[in-house]
Amino acid sequence: MIQMMVRVTGGNRVAQLMLLGYSFMTLLEGCSGFGTPLVAIAPVLVAIGHDKIAAITFLLITNSLVTSFGAAGTPMWYGLGTIDLEDSDLVEVGFLTSIGLGALSAVFLPVACAMCTSTQEVRDAWLFIVLSTLSGTLPLMVTAYFSYTFPAIIAGLVGCVSTFALIKFNVGIKTTHADDLVTSLTESFKAASPIIGTVVLLLLTRIPQIGIKDLLTRTEPSFMVDLGTYGDASFSASLVFQLRSILTSADVNFKFQLLYVPFIIPFVLVSILTLIAFSFLQKFPSICGATLHQIKHPAQTLFGALVLVELMVVGGDLSPAAVIGDTLSTAVDKVWVLLAPMLGSLGSFVAGSLTVSNLTFGAIQSAAAINVGLNENSILALQCCGASIGTSICIFHIVACGASLGEAVSVGPLMKRLGPMVVLGDLLVIGVVMAVAQLL
Repeated sequence: MIQMMVRVTGGNRVAQLMLLGYSFMTLLEGCSGFGTPLVAIAPVLVAIGHDKIAAITFLLITNSLVTSFGAAGTPMWYGLGTIDLEDSDLVEVGFLTSIGLGALSAVFLPVACAMCTSTQEVRDAWLFIVLSTLSGTLPLMVTAYFSYTFPAIIAGLVGCVSTFALIKFNVGIKTTHADDLVTSLTESFKAASPIIGTVVLLLLTRIPQIGIKDLLTRTEPSFMVDLGTYGDASFSASLVFQLRSILTSADVNFKFQLLYVPFIIPFVLVSILTLIAFSFLQKFPSICGATLHQIKHPAQTLFGALVLVELMVVGGDLSPAAVIGDTLSTAVDKVWVLLAPMLGSLGSFVAGSLTVSNLTFGAIQSAAAINVGLNENSILALQCCGASIGTSICIFHIVACGASLGEAVSVGPLMKRLGPMVVLGDLLVIGVVMAVAQLL
């Protein structure tokens, strides 16, 4: 599929960046996340002639524009999972986040193209860049209005198809490509079947009217085990694990929906079917090894962050997160709205993960918003936007990109180049998100 994308661009650098570095990257981010698109696409861009630093710079910028909805919305439903939010509120947070990131995309994508090609190339392809950007941002916002799980996946799919068509028919851009793309398209559809299968399964398990969601989240029938002071553990027929009244505290509970969380369904299931359908079973050990190596560090970070966050939210109004949020917000009052996205960016920079930033600062942002009378959903959206932008200067991502290219990358120059964009982005989303929130 990547080979077909490269062939259709006909060597046009702007077309390559928008198709591979933005649209296809968005699709990969929606399906996998955790830096996967960066290490997967950077070598491809370099192999077809792009400068290494330019390729890394472009991917860091574009990835930061959709990370909030990466890995089937993990930063949303998991990163903000410790906050007592209704599902409708979480959807609103996701929608406001998509509006903020959409506005940033309109500003940053042309700039990113100019930084990584030339001003003249961007001028020649301005219409193509605008249309390609809209093909990604509009589906992102429309989907986010209904769901926080699918925005990046749907935006990536629509963006790939739309941008491919724009290039194929030379809309706003001039390219020379091969004539046998129909055959390549058929082969690419076959190669993309695992991604399509993943999207279909996600849709089937997320739409309540279909009925599968209810089957996967039932807590009854179940069997229960009394663990004494550790709590009451239960495991349902739908593989929902619960631990209630942990350490005899009635308000400290844990629940994990094994079949509903995007893990076994669809990713493990589709992976197994793909291995069988494409006769890749002999490669199973090496694939598992590479996967475990890739998730090792994020898993360690997330585990540590989750332990910290669970401790920070214990105690209700007297929890550490509530006390910190109340104290800081009392000191700055309404000015907190200016600090919200910057705190999110700081979290991503320090922790190396948007999800960890949301886990760590989400509860503090919520407490601060309630304390000073700001709209809680708007402040959480600013946290998500800021954390998303902050991933562009995340040291872990920069180092991972360099490692995928087989060489060390100097972090300092990239951070100096992208740091001002992060600050500008934080300020821009404040106006956009707060303005839209007033209309909801």
